[in-house]
Amino acid sequence: MKKTMSLFLLSTAVSVALVGCAEEKTTEQSKEKAPELQEVVKNTKAQKTELEKALEVENQIKQVVLDNIKYAEEENSQKYMETFTFPNNETYEYNLKLMNAVFKNYDLDYEVLSADVIERVDNYAKVEVVQKYIAKSIAEGLGYTNNMATYTLTLELIDGKWKIVNSELDPSKTKVLDENGNVIEVEATK
Repeated sequence: MKKTMSLFLLSTAVSVALVGCAEEKTTEQSKEKAPELQEVVKNTKAQKTELEKALEVENQIKQVVLDNIKYAEEENSQKYMETFTFPNNETYEYNLKLMNAVFKNYDLDYEVLSADVIERVDNYAKVEVVQKYIAKSIAEGLGYTNNMATYTLTLELIDGKWKIVNSELDPSKTKVLDENGNVIEVEATK
């Protein structure tokens, strides 16, 4: 029995010694790896911060598009015009008169179906916008076709604010809509 007990104690002591050495070795390896792990964590945080910044900029860009539509819906020509930048005062005045005429003669419902940033380089961005325009009322003698249009807006960061500098309609994607906003299939003319 003493011999069995001695063997048991010896095997326990060897096990404890081996585990202790293994733990000491693991702790030393952990200490050696700690700077590497800290660098990985630091890089991950930096990447997360860069991603958060990129998303914040994308949201700022989209907000300009949404504000532009909101001000058109409200028929607030001053605020609407603030979402753009113009090469000169004459161009600004021309567009302001045009928008005031539109607001005077047409009461439109605007609905943004999508606004996707498709490109961003430095202080420039391109946004593809799909939008519905439905006439609630039209001045007598004027015509209007309800439509869903796809266009690309180019925006520039100017004095810390994103501004629309160009708008390009893609006529191949324009759809005619009924008064409820449903697409009307139009036969191609020959």
